Parts: sequence; structure tokens; C-alpha cells
Amino acid sequence: MKKLFVHRPLYIFVCWSLILSLLSACYEAKVPDKELEPDAYAQIIQEERDKTDRWMRSDSGSPILDKEKFEGIAYFAPNQDYIVKAKLELIDDGKIIEIPTNTGKVRRFVRYAKARFNHKEQPYEVTLLKSIDAPKVISLLFTDETSGKSTYEAGRYLEPEINGTFVWLDFNRAYQPYCAYNETFDCPIPPKENHLNFEIKAGEKMP
Repeated sequence: MKKLFVHRPLYIFVCWSLILSLLSACYEAKVPDKELEPDAYAQIIQEERDKTDRWMRSDSGSPILDKEKFEGIAYFAPNQDYIVKAKLELIDDGKIIEIPTNTGKVRRFVRYAKARFNHKEQPYEVTLLKSIDAPKVISLLFTDETSGKSTYEAGRYLEPEINGTFVWLDFNRAYQPYCAYNETFDCPIPPKENHLNFEIKAGEKMP
């Protein structure tokens, strides 16, 4: 009788090699932005900012009133020192909170998690929120010592990158709410628990 798979050991080796190659490609770890070369990171941030400016200048949903005179959003220079790795602690009580907006209305959120990190050897804690209206979006609404000086007085927003039990807070991607550019927009005001008592000279700023 003719046997199948005469070269069975070689066949198995080839199969496993292919499987391992595929698994390696699928699970290859992304290099954290904090570990990128400064020039490479700055290029990524600049491309994101250019894309935002194009949207602000052309889209009907943009808060910019005079799009023809719009020269672009003002930003701090990219600085990887403002990329923070924070420990994540989920909050599973499901409690809904109401956060006031700049127009006197309220927005409903769920406290999603606590994010704890150190800055210049000092511990800090902020609360990440999940909007009832957009439950897939996790946000950090915060103020810092630049608020009302070089950045919008009511605060800024940031969508963190969650990775298991920790979260990356890249403040270079912090942005001002639309009401900073157009007061008719309704924007939730960051809760007092998310005030950081140091200057975050990163992300969007006032012109």
C-alpha cells in the first residue's frame, strides 16, 4: 500500500513554520510612541495635525466660522515627555453622572476607570469617562495649569490608548473642544477631579 505523507516530518515542519510566521505577524507589538525616534514621532504628529486642519478648513461640521481666513490650529511643539503610561483601574459600578456644559446643559457619562501615573516623582490620578451618547468612546476631560492662560480656559480633551491594565495618555494629542472656536457648540466641562496642577505644554493651544 502506498503511504501518504512520505515526508511527514518535513511537512509538519513547514506547516508549523508557516503558522508561527503568521502568528508573529499578527501579534507583532506596536512600538510605543514614547519609544520612537523624536523625528519619526514628530512627523506622525504633524501628519495628524495637518489632517485636522484640512477638516477644520473644509468640513460642514467644523466649528470654524470663517474658513477662508482659517490659518490652522495653534499647537505646542511635539514633546515625548508628555506621553504618560498610567496604571488602569476599572470602575464597574455603572453609575451615571451628569456633567455640566458651557451652555448650561448637562451630558451624561459613566466613570469608566481611574488612571494613575507619576510626573516628576509626584503621583496623579484622573478619571476616564465613557459617554452615554457614544459608549465606544473613552475620554479624558481635563484642566491643567495652562488652562485660561495658553490653552482654553474650560479645559481640553484626550482619547487615551488603552492597552490591557495600563493606558497611554499622549498629551500631544490633547485637543480643545469645539466651543473654544465657536461658542454655539455644546461642550462638557472637565470635572474638578481631573485638574492636574502642573503645566501640560502639549497639544492644542490658543492662538
